[in-house]
Amino acid sequence: MRHRRRYRRSIGKRHLMAALLGLYAYSLGCETSPSPDETPDDSELPAAPSDGSLVDHDHWTLCPRQQTPFNDESTPETTCDPRGYGQEEGSFEVRTGYCPDLDVSQPNLQEVHEGDLLEVIFYHMTLAPVDGEAEMHAALAIGEEIVWELQVPIPSPAKPYTVTFPSPVDAPRGTPVFLHLHNHGYNSYNLQRFGLLVD
Repeated sequence: MRHRRRYRRSIGKRHLMAALLGLYAYSLGCETSPSPDETPDDSELPAAPSDGSLVDHDHWTLCPRQQTPFNDESTPETTCDPRGYGQEEGSFEVRTGYCPDLDVSQPNLQEVHEGDLLEVIFYHMTLAPVDGEAEMHAALAIGEEIVWELQVPIPSPAKPYTVTFPSPVDAPRGTPVFLHLHNHGYNSYNLQRFGLLVD
């Protein structure tokens, strides 16, 4: 896995991408699934990806914190600049200089059964604080269930994480999937994959 990448996309293109995310017809997220226990009509979703992915990194939608399973998070909700998040070379990237506190959602693209093996691939660049020591927090939820969490002290060196675990929930296609990230400082995080483990 590479940890150094060039930012080829201009700020203008990042703005355009973020706007298109909000307008995309099936990017249901928090716009049409206002609570974690609601699911959209399966016919509104694209075909399930053959690689088992639960999400499409082009279609994450910003969520108000109170509409997510993380609404009791002690950190205050902040404004997230569209330049701070988006699809980057096949992953979903968060640049916390623009977006220090992120909550996004989209509909699950796979039928998930309790006990199915899920895989998360996540990585970050070298983590530097603004002042003093701090801690980052990343988490994924399916519906109301938080299924994966990561906490890393800041400062820390760049590191990848690949985690496989059994799903604690049954989740039909269309169940909201949520990503939460909180950070202190100007850092970069990437969700490479969240999906079913396939042969």
